Amino acid sequence: MALAPNGAWDGVRTYEPPEWNIRDHMVAHHIIDRQTLFRFWNRMIEQRAASNAMQRAYLDGAITSYVQIIGCRGSARRILHLIQNQQMPPHHPLETALCWQRYNVFEGPTGNPDYGRPAHFPDPAANLDSPLGRCAREHNIRVGRLRRASEYMDAFLVPHGPISAVHWCLAQLSQVRHLDIIRVYDINWYGLVPLTRFTALSEPQRQRFFEGCYNAPGLTWRKTPEQVEQARAAAIAAGP
Repeated sequence: MALAPNGAWDGVRTYEPPEWNIRDHMVAHHIIDRQTLFRFWNRMIEQRAASNAMQRAYLDGAITSYVQIIGCRGSARRILHLIQNQQMPPHHPLETALCWQRYNVFEGPTGNPDYGRPAHFPDPAANLDSPLGRCAREHNIRVGRLRRASEYMDAFLVPHGPISAVHWCLAQLSQVRHLDIIRVYDINWYGLVPLTRFTALSEPQRQRFFEGCYNAPGLTWRKTPEQVEQARAAAIAAGP
């Protein structure tokens, strides 16, 4: 059962929405990790049930805001009503929204060793700070806000964590809720150094640079320095 009648989520990874069009042989990676999202949501649900009237009203508002921020289809107030009355069906669009948010996702390599995961990113699924520290500069503010939101979630999750941490978390998330997935070409997967040579590329140039590296002979995610330089030069020569 994915959702309990009171709205608690089992935290199981669902399929990301197909309209996201994640590229073949790639997967969607979370920025704030799924376990943190799972624990944060369930803590709000559990604390709501155990709270006094004033705290419950605050958490009702926080739950409604969070459902809106994560982009769940349907009425957030209707979802709150289902939670309040313990009538949440086991499968509901809320399940996917709790797992996946466009602003909290980037495209990256799968765990399939046949594609030659980047040597400089030995396990991106376990060390997301590594690729996100190498993304195009327009994503830096988003990544910083999500990192702070994750810290506020962690603060709320410790025993007797302050309920005010929920407010500050939602304040960070509300600033990024309109943003889309960080696409694979916006991360310096091929280790162009120094990083400023990658961040100086325009978005069309980053797309051409990525395709040049991705389609070059050899393992998908591991190219020679000469191949990387050749792809960069071609991306720039093709125009701004």
